[in-house]
Amino acid sequence: MLNTSNSPFAILSAEKSCSCLAFELEIDRKIEPLALLEIPVSLSSESVGLTKASVVITTDSELEEFRTIRLELTAEFPQAISADPRSLIFRANQDGSFAHQRLRLSSETRGLLENYSELSYPKFLRVELISQSSSYIDFEFSIDRSMLDSEWALGLVVFKFADSRCQFHNLTAKCETYDPTERLIQLNGVEK
Repeated sequence: MLNTSNSPFAILSAEKSCSCLAFELEIDRKIEPLALLEIPVSLSSESVGLTKASVVITTDSELEEFRTIRLELTAEFPQAISADPRSLIFRANQDGSFAHQRLRLSSETRGLLENYSELSYPKFLRVELISQSSSYIDFEFSIDRSMLDSEWALGLVVFKFADSRCQFHNLTAKCETYDPTERLIQLNGVEK
């Protein structure tokens, strides 16, 4: 923060817009004319994408334009784990079986996928680890029709890692008819 005025002012208070923001600022500190005050700031987020926050600093400046100073901060947080494809759709074959589907989890976060530890899924879903490297893991998904208890089946698939987890939800199966267009299982992916 630069004091571009011709008179000094002191910082009276500083308020942050969210708990995701941390900063170090000495209250009552006097800022001389043309002096630069460095304010260490960190912004964290549990979500992926653009995060915005602000700090409102109140001063005792003689000039109205320096009494309230608003610092706007913007940061983009990358996705820790991504899935390709983002959605798996299982369509019934004419014989009532479901085709197998592949899913690749990938990450640019160094070492994250190497810490893959556990996978939980509903009993009607079969999952096989196909291949793994430091940047991706390939799985093959299939449906065990004999484990579908009713015309609808709901479930949650969770991949656990040391520092994160990747959840796939809204897993539904409808098997009330033999019409292949109506017998569908869909797996939608959401990463954190």
